[in-house]
Amino acid sequence: MILYNEEENPITLPMSLKDLASYLGTSAESLSRCFKDFETKGWIERHHRKIIIKPAFGEEFK
Repeated sequence: MILYNEEENPITLPMSLKDLASYLGTSAESLSRCFKDFETKGWIERHHRKIIIKPAFGEEFK
């Protein structure tokens, strides 16, 4: 179970990272590196197929 507040938006990926990368036209390795970078910046949290978009992500792109 993942706990979050109203400002965080949880997303459950409907497919594996490999399938998502293929759908997006990139490699799983590239997508994984992007997700890791987003985690380092504090924009997201990952828990298997659940991704929590943190409020900092929205602040970055205002």
